[in-house]
Amino acid sequence: MIYLTAQTELFKVAGFSIQTWGTLVALGIIIAILLMLKEARKKNIEDKVLNALVFMMVSGIILGRLAYIFMNPGSFPSFLSYFSLWQGGIISWGVLIGVIIGAFLFKFATKTKSSEFFGLLDLMAPYLVLAIAIGRIGCLLRGCCYGLPTSLPWGIVYSGGFSEGAVHPTQLYHSILDFIIIFVLLNLGRKKATLEKYQIKSKYRFFNIQGSIFLLFLMLYSLERFIVDFLRYHPASEYIAGVTITQLTFTAIFIVATILLNIKQKKNKKLD
Repeated sequence: MIYLTAQTELFKVAGFSIQTWGTLVALGIIIAILLMLKEARKKNIEDKVLNALVFMMVSGIILGRLAYIFMNPGSFPSFLSYFSLWQGGIISWGVLIGVIIGAFLFKFATKTKSSEFFGLLDLMAPYLVLAIAIGRIGCLLRGCCYGLPTSLPWGIVYSGGFSEGAVHPTQLYHSILDFIIIFVLLNLGRKKATLEKYQIKSKYRFFNIQGSIFLLFLMLYSLERFIVDFLRYHPASEYIAGVTITQLTFTAIFIVATILLNIKQKKNKKLD
């Protein structure tokens, strides 16, 4: 077993508490944005990526917080506590839905062409997962989002009453699988970019359509969340017919993304 002391606070600055989860999430976002902009610089689309990020981040935070408030209405002693984001309290499926909504708000607000818009999303997709993967380390250190009891040798025992006995380190499961998804998306994205650069049409329609990398990200991430959720602790109130609300939500996202990818591939086939 692995023994770990949950650290809700990293340190204090002038009496102000620097929270573990919030700091790791912020770090993940910063690293993801820097790498995203580095990639965008090669295509001279930094401004467009930054503008899209503003819409996506604001919408993602708002929807993620609203989802958490909806799922945990009794966790807020005062009106001001609704805004205490640095203490945690954001649901990932709410963030993802918010990010998607924010992306389309950007598209309509800036009147960006569909091909260019989906090209932006393809570029951003691997780094969106990277931000999530790093943020999950914050969950591990803070002691939230842990799993069900386990006797496996890598089970984690949290001190401070966070859990009774050893539990699955589902935060690490999430993070490891997310890094695998990043590797897949980056490699497919680079191959797609090379084909586009030299104007080579692939025999695989996946590489010939804009938005395929982003839609694959939605599919793979939804699948990851659905699988790991079987090992993750959830209150009984979050279960519906043996599965969690999170699993149902990501199932819906997976289905929609799969349908959209198939539609795009069929349209591309007609153009062949």
